[in-house]
Amino acid sequence: CRYRGANNYYYHYSLWLRCNNRDQLGDSTSFYLVDKDKQHTQKGHGILMYNGGTVSGNKFDDTTAELVCRIMGYNNFMSWSTGRRYQFQDSLPIRLSDLNCLKSEEVFPFCVYGTDTTNKTHEDDIWLWCALPTYNTFTMVCPPGQRRVSSNTCVQCEAGTYTPDPNESSSCLSCPVNSTSLAGSTSCSCKEGTYMNSAGDQCLTC
Repeated sequence: CRYRGANNYYYHYSLWLRCNNRDQLGDSTSFYLVDKDKQHTQKGHGILMYNGGTVSGNKFDDTTAELVCRIMGYNNFMSWSTGRRYQFQDSLPIRLSDLNCLKSEEVFPFCVYGTDTTNKTHEDDIWLWCALPTYNTFTMVCPPGQRRVSSNTCVQCEAGTYTPDPNESSSCLSCPVNSTSLAGSTSCSCKEGTYMNSAGDQCLTC
C-alpha cells in the first residue's frame, strides 16, 4: 500500500491510503493465451484468458494491451481485437469485464475491472497479439590460429594461413608471398632462401 499522512485542524492526524490487489492481476500465471485448439500457446497470439475464463473488452485499449502482454512476459503488444473467433468460447465463463489498465510508477499497473458479467457476451472477448521476447545473440571469438565456422564452433586455420589475434571472422589471413605456415598457426615463416622484411609483411629473396 501507498500512504500519506497530513495534519488536520479538526483531527490530530489524517491518513490517506491507497491499496492495490496486486496478487490478483499482477500474477503472470493468471493471464494466458489459448489458440484455436483451446491449448495454451507461447506464440504470442490468441484468445486472452484469465483464470480459466475469457476477458470482456468494452474498455480495453492499447495501454491495457501493452501492460497485459508485459505481465505475461512479452515485450509489447502488436494488435488486439474483440469478437467470437472460436466455437469453444461459448463454453467458457467470462471472468473479467471492462478491464482497463493505466501505467504508473509502481511495479504493477493500476487496473480497474468488473466481475459481474451477467450482461456480457463473447462478442467482446479479447483476441491479443503480443510481441515475442527478444534475446541477445553473441558471436563466438576464436583463439589465435582458428576461425569461426558457426556461432559456437571454431576450427584451425588451414596451412598457408594464420590469425595472430583472437578472431571473430570465418576466415584466416593468407601468408605473404614466399612464406608458409602449418595448420593452426598464429604467424607465417619465410621459405628457405628468403627473409622477412623490416615491415614483417613479405619475404624477400636472399
